[in-house]
Amino acid sequence: MAAPCCPSGSHGPLAADMAVLTGSQEKEADLDCYFSGQKEKPSMVILAFSDVFGPYSGRHRRICDQMAEAVPNSLVCMPDLFHGDPVAPDYSSSSWASLRLKLHMPKMLYRIRYRYSWGILAPQIQKLTEALAAKHPEVPMFAYGFCFGGYVVAKASTLGAFRGVVGFHPSLLVGKLQYSPHGQKEEDLAKEVQCPQLMIPASNDDNHVKPGGGFMSIVTATHPASKSVVYENMVHGWMTRGADDKMIPQK
Repeated sequence: MAAPCCPSGSHGPLAADMAVLTGSQEKEADLDCYFSGQKEKPSMVILAFSDVFGPYSGRHRRICDQMAEAVPNSLVCMPDLFHGDPVAPDYSSSSWASLRLKLHMPKMLYRIRYRYSWGILAPQIQKLTEALAAKHPEVPMFAYGFCFGGYVVAKASTLGAFRGVVGFHPSLLVGKLQYSPHGQKEEDLAKEVQCPQLMIPASNDDNHVKPGGGFMSIVTATHPASKSVVYENMVHGWMTRGADDKMIPQK
């Protein structure tokens, strides 16, 4: 387990990769954000939400660049909702990394439950979406997230700002870890979402986000465009934290 919200056998933290980035760091709605893509008159705005290790770890920013390139004329924005102090530390380059990560579990759980609870994150996301909507009126807004960010993106879809969202190896378990009144089961979250959901779980992710699972059954009934595609040969965290493998698209 890499963090309290990650299933057993998940990828651990990955240091920021050395890819040449094409985006830029800017301030928006009092948040440090990584922007990539079309800044003037974009055809759509795409928000990205990081995993527990934060937006500067692993491949987060590289994926923003890739997303902006894959979706012509789009603007991708990834906010640092952790303000430089993510839920989980990166011990990958230190000695006894696994042990240190396990000892940090109680603190991570506290941060998920209180410091970075939905009650704290929601106003920031609301302010950011409103700021982007003011800059780009009438431009449709979408979002995606990884792990912890998979919960954030699903929960953010209850705010009414997004046309659709994507969760890569999403950890909807985070909802159960929230303090009252924000704690909720996956089925209750599913009843609140206001747009189609594309869930892309790994083999060891929870059944709720797989075809026929509790969450997916409800959202597909309410939003028929919703879908779950399971990557059976991958484990939780592969998008942002797995080893670089040029054969992944073929796999």
